[in-house]
Amino acid sequence: MDFPTNPTIVEHTPAPEVFIDGYQSSVICNGVVKFTCFSLAHDALTGKMERRVVLRISSPLQAVLGIYEAMGSLLDEVQRASAPAEGEATQ
Repeated sequence: MDFPTNPTIVEHTPAPEVFIDGYQSSVICNGVVKFTCFSLAHDALTGKMERRVVLRISSPLQAVLGIYEAMGSLLDEVQRASAPAEGEATQ
């Protein structure tokens, strides 16, 4: 399936915004990638921290490849932004 280059983005109902602390696992089945993400939470009964699954995403492999490329670009930008400017002293 080919995705349009610049489709219009429509948000009739606001998409849920979910905070995650980390990635738990993924599986590929019939061309669909399924990710499981967690948030850390304190269990009042045991007093211990635990990983609570807060998000599951299922997506076609083609879309995951697009997300992978976008994340790579984002990480490149972060790295450039955090690098000391030329001639700037480092500690």
